[in-house]
Amino acid sequence: MPTLLMRAASVAVTNKLLLFFVAGVLWFYNEMPGAVLGLYIPLIFLALNLFAALLAGSRRLTTMPLFVMHVSLLAFLGLLAIGQLTKLEGRVELSEGEAFSGELIDYTSGLWHSWSLDQVRFVNQGVSVNYRPGVSRSYTDNRVTWFDNLGQAHDTLIGDQHPLVLNGYRFYTTFNKGFAPTFIWYPESQSRPVMGTVHLPGYPIHEYEQARSWQLPETQHNVWVQLVMQQEVVDTAHSFELSPPEQHYLVLRLDDKRYEVRPGESVVFAGGRLEYSDLRMWMGYKVYYDWTRPWLLACILIILLSMAWHYIQKFTSSPWLLETQEKGGD
Repeated sequence: MPTLLMRAASVAVTNKLLLFFVAGVLWFYNEMPGAVLGLYIPLIFLALNLFAALLAGSRRLTTMPLFVMHVSLLAFLGLLAIGQLTKLEGRVELSEGEAFSGELIDYTSGLWHSWSLDQVRFVNQGVSVNYRPGVSRSYTDNRVTWFDNLGQAHDTLIGDQHPLVLNGYRFYTTFNKGFAPTFIWYPESQSRPVMGTVHLPGYPIHEYEQARSWQLPETQHNVWVQLVMQQEVVDTAHSFELSPPEQHYLVLRLDDKRYEVRPGESVVFAGGRLEYSDLRMWMGYKVYYDWTRPWLLACILIILLSMAWHYIQKFTSSPWLLETQEKGGD
């Protein structure tokens, strides 16, 4: 048993496992079949190798700096595996004035992720997207109102590098944004009016594709809507702030009929009346959750400090250094 333990703790095994781990990382990030196993299996074996080294009292652990480094490395590997099982990455789109409902457009999550997005509450209050000359996006400011567990409202400003952090979830603004016509549907039935927005394709990346089909609430009507801008929105020669054009109208198509509407105007369909309210902006958010990030950083710092501690001890105790110091004192 001791012989088997010493073999499992050997440096040769560690080097082979590190190569196995690098291959697993490449397999994982290229999204090959069995990518998750390709990452977890090397991590498990590396953790066992380090654990065996701790039990066997390996020569790698004869000094305190090396012991601390290997324990921190073992913790790092464990956190890395747990982080992959509990993390979440997704995205959501919200128009101005719209509240986050807890639902994502798409996402990827670990098997152990504990969902608590339904407890996150915030409202997109307005977006300011700034561009440099040449239509190069500079920075994005997004005003949001978020609510704590007591229902108290708080206002803050977020951006691409300054996320909104609620319940461990981080919401970042992205390059994905555009215009959102807002409608009010008045059904002929006794149902209450319904307000909603249509997110047109991202702007200005899809500048000439500002159209989309959508379905009226509680009906079978599929309406095609197109935004027609009557003024320049993008200034390629100067810096500018992206905002909805004041001079514009919408083209609506239902079956073989075509309508043009401006803010405040309505169209009567079978089953109700559709009023065009105004034109807003929508913002696409990146949603990220990984509670292990600060702990991973702490492990990395401890590993680096313990390595520096080890080499300082090694060099200061070397005979050649002591001899040099003695000669220098003569």
